[in-house]
Parts: sequence; C-alpha cells; structure tokens
Amino acid sequence: VQDAYRAPERLDWDFVSTLMVEHSSGLQVLAASDEYDPAPPSDRGALVKLARILRDRFSHVVIDLGSQASENTEGVLDLAESVFVVAHADIPSLR
Repeated sequence: VQDAYRAPERLDWDFVSTLMVEHSSGLQVLAASDEYDPAPPSDRGALVKLARILRDRFSHVVIDLGSQASENTEGVLDLAESVFVVAHADIPSLR
C-alpha cells in the first residue's frame, strides 16, 4: 500500500497489479508494509484513486481504514456500498 501511496502519478491497474499477492484460493491482497509508517499519503486523493482502481477490477473490495478517520478515509467511505464499523465495548475504545 505504501508503494502505491508513494507513486500516486503511477497509480493504474498495471502498477497496482504488480503490488498484489495472490493466495492459492484466488484471493488477491494488497498488503500493508511490514513496518509501521504513520505518515499519510502525500497525495490526498491517492487512497481514493487506489480504491477506484480496485473497485473497477474486483466485485468485492475490503479496505481496513484503521481506527482514525481523516480526509483520506472520508473519500473511500463515499465510494463504499457497505461500511462495517468494528468496535470494542470498552470505555477507551468508545471514547
């Protein structure tokens, strides 16, 4: 995912397909980096562009947007047909 963020001008299916890993079941994954990088994408529209590319290729796209909403995630939520919110039932999580 970070590779896609770092090169938003190259975001097209040809580039994204080289970043994906296919499981033996046929499921394809565009995984996050092994190392934590809290920096958001430099191009505000990169995440939305990536989501559109994936949506055009696959009948189902699942995106884990993490626990904090931002301008970047808002655009992806606008594209979604379904949104599932996962929450823990404890005070810090609900806060």
